[in-house]
Amino acid sequence: MGTAVFGAALFGLIGALVLGWSISILRFALSTLRWPSTDGKIVASNVRSKRVQTNDPGDLGSEMRVAAITYLYTVEGHQHQGRRVAPGPFTPSARVCRRYPKGSPCRVYYDPQRPRRSVLEPGPSALHWLLVLFGALMTLASVWLASTAIAG
Repeated sequence: MGTAVFGAALFGLIGALVLGWSISILRFALSTLRWPSTDGKIVASNVRSKRVQTNDPGDLGSEMRVAAITYLYTVEGHQHQGRRVAPGPFTPSARVCRRYPKGSPCRVYYDPQRPRRSVLEPGPSALHWLLVLFGALMTLASVWLASTAIAG
């Protein structure tokens, strides 16, 4: 019983950490919906390769193609450069480059408190909500596991 309860508690701790982290990311993504916007211009739009490592010592990893977008915008007479397409720690896929070709105008949403922080696509994505759900499910599952182990 002791080991099962400890395992459930550890699982719950990890779930709570994931839940807290994902809620903070979701809150940030939701805050971008209230940001003002300005005109900008895409100055770089490239697809680059990013190597994804695995834990297998013999594996050299696989290559993932991701977007690298850079844009310029001006707020209160100061020019800023941004690279973030959407809020959160997620790397944009290569197909994003088709939406933002080099030289094209764009709409930039910026943080009025810190105008250097900006995004091209404000608001949360489905992945933001899925992370919160995953953290909540892990936490709830750990409560169920602990109660089952205690009742055991």
